[in-house]
Amino acid sequence: MALIEAMRKFSVFSTNNIDEAETILCKSLVDAQVMRVHNRDRFGFQLNQFSLGSVSFVGTRYEAYTEVESGESGIHDNSMHLIFGGSVTSEFSINDESYPVSPTKGVVLVPRKKIRVKRNAGSEILVMRFTQSSLGKYYEKFLDQQFADHIAFQSDVNLTKGPGAFLKQLAINLLYEIQQDDKVIRHELTKKSFEELLLGTLLQLPHSAAKNFSQRRVADVAPRSVIRAEEYMRAHLAEPIIISDLLSICGCSRSVLYSCFKKTRGYTPMEFLAEQRLQKARRDIMNSSPEETISSIALQCGFSHLGRFSQLYRKRFGELPSVTPRK
Repeated sequence: MALIEAMRKFSVFSTNNIDEAETILCKSLVDAQVMRVHNRDRFGFQLNQFSLGSVSFVGTRYEAYTEVESGESGIHDNSMHLIFGGSVTSEFSINDESYPVSPTKGVVLVPRKKIRVKRNAGSEILVMRFTQSSLGKYYEKFLDQQFADHIAFQSDVNLTKGPGAFLKQLAINLLYEIQQDDKVIRHELTKKSFEELLLGTLLQLPHSAAKNFSQRRVADVAPRSVIRAEEYMRAHLAEPIIISDLLSICGCSRSVLYSCFKKTRGYTPMEFLAEQRLQKARRDIMNSSPEETISSIALQCGFSHLGRFSQLYRKRFGELPSVTPRK
């Protein structure tokens, strides 16, 4: 099935103008430049897109051979892209290492990588776009434990067997269904079901946290005290919280609360609170304007000491908050 044809109901943009194509690329996918075009008179670019909650599909087609290049932070925010190829092979280079994209080979693109794309005439690709935060939420729901790290996927994806093949077939089946009747993705319950199925399958691809899934055991049901404590901390991240607050909310002793957290979650209440605050701070920084200060964002996330916040942030994310890219 032609990828663009399957998404014809979701046309976003079509042009024969190179500058217009570059503009829509920057707005929709990556901050990129069109570096080279063979036969500019035959240049054509088409983009189609639809979303399923936190997961979206983008289809693109080039009529002439085109090379596109992004900078090291080309991909927006914390988005990641899984690329499926059509019958005409394309080539993606990540930090100068090349990966073919075809019916049998896919590639995962992540932020902060230099990307160069070579698209042959008539090439079509399907981009499945998702975020670290959406994967983290599904991870927490599936494993019943806090997600405290980013997921680093293996760049190349085998589309002929295993989870790669299943994910590709799932995408094709979904495209076929919406081609027949787009009500499939306009029903909220159906959209949510597809979203969770896609995220769950993505987490079966080779990645840095895969061992957590292969070693998964049935988790103990979290007692009400743990759930209450977590709900309270999430709702009051900007406020000072001490352990006695949690004990009062949960109606149990310190030893019982810590034991329940360690047994069912694998971390302490204060470790959970620190992680939630850091994650919120990172999201707020990435979505902030240049006029907003790091100190004001830190205070809004419950950090009263900027120096301590910077230390924790750097340890957690590998960079100072001042260098985290903003929108």
